[in-house]
Amino acid sequence: MDTLKLRDAGNKVIMLTVGDPDQAPPEPLIETAVAALRTHHTGYSGILGMPALRQAIAKCPALMTTRLSGHLASLRSVDPAAA
Repeated sequence: MDTLKLRDAGNKVIMLTVGDPDQAPPEPLIETAVAALRTHHTGYSGILGMPALRQAIAKCPALMTTRLSGHLASLRSVDPAAA
């Protein structure tokens, strides 16, 4: 069934398609983005990602129960200093 039809039928649907989001971003996300712009953190991260973010993801037990658990578990053994 088409996503828009599901939404129009009263189902709670989060649109993940390309285009305009169907909900406003959370205020903390806006503030974080603005702070990054002001401090010129606008480029791409290294190929292995940002060490602090990798550590935070690896330490989050809730994420370890998702279908990505195998991939995230491998982060536990990565030395962020080597990233």
